[in-house]
Amino acid sequence: MDEYSILGILALWILISLVAGMVGNGTKVGYWGVFWWSVLLSPIVGLIIGLVSKPEIDEQNHKFKIYIELGRKSEYKGEFKEAISHYMDGLYHLENDYIGLTNREWEAGRLKLVKSY
Repeated sequence: MDEYSILGILALWILISLVAGMVGNGTKVGYWGVFWWSVLLSPIVGLIIGLVSKPEIDEQNHKFKIYIELGRKSEYKGEFKEAISHYMDGLYHLENDYIGLTNREWEAGRLKLVKSY
């Protein structure tokens, strides 16, 4: 093999690794994690890691926090029935938004959200 063939294969390897990294975007491994696994092992292995990796929980926009904040506002305004409804919705999302996680991951995420309030 000449130098250009090796460079072509290397460029194709990195290009496919970049595409595999896009699959891992929004997961716990992340874009760069999947990209580097693809470069080190193979793009196919990186693609599998990206597909198998669990989605990352967006804690900034978690529905639990939104409903708890709405409950606090309603409680402040004296709208207690509405506040209770918002708190119940928050508890519902706290229990059900962690489906698919292991017990340890679920408990850690749940406790982190509860402690933030």
